[in-house]
Amino acid sequence: YHFGTCLQQQGRFGEALQQFSEAIKLRSDYPEASACQVTALERLGRFTEASAILEPLLAAHKDNVLIALAFGVLARHLNQCEQALALLETLDPDGLDKWGRIQRNFVMGDLYDDIGKHDKAFEYYRAANTEDHPGYSVKQTEHLFSSLQGAYSPDKYATRARASNRSELPVFIVGMPRSGTTLLEQIL
Repeated sequence: YHFGTCLQQQGRFGEALQQFSEAIKLRSDYPEASACQVTALERLGRFTEASAILEPLLAAHKDNVLIALAFGVLARHLNQCEQALALLETLDPDGLDKWGRIQRNFVMGDLYDDIGKHDKAFEYYRAANTEDHPGYSVKQTEHLFSSLQGAYSPDKYATRARASNRSELPVFIVGMPRSGTTLLEQIL
């Protein structure tokens, strides 16, 4: 299951689908793996197969956030946006973890956008992006800088290993534009 989710995040949906199938072979009642199968099939454009897997999941696990999200993603292709929105509305945002709230808001934003309720979609997109942004903290920044100053103090820097090569031969830095050649030159 976890290997499948990693593959899915890399955009390797066919391979992810195989891993989710393997997970379900190992544990037949694995609604999370089945929900991920649905999202992988949706990304592969296999909407009918995804719908066939999703229907029994919806009947048995309506309160599962992954299944509701999978329905929300697939509903856009099945003209069932209103039904998916109704299901996602039943999920209590306070009962979800941060990831669940963010994903719920993004999917709901997509669904509202698809049905032409752009103001409502924007509200959900804003909520998702606000939830994801930790905000700026002066105290955290001050703590980070003081930690860095301690880690790179002159005393500690003096005891670090030095390069033993003292050659004065020229070094040619060759690369494509925007590949980091100027940064490497500055570092050297």
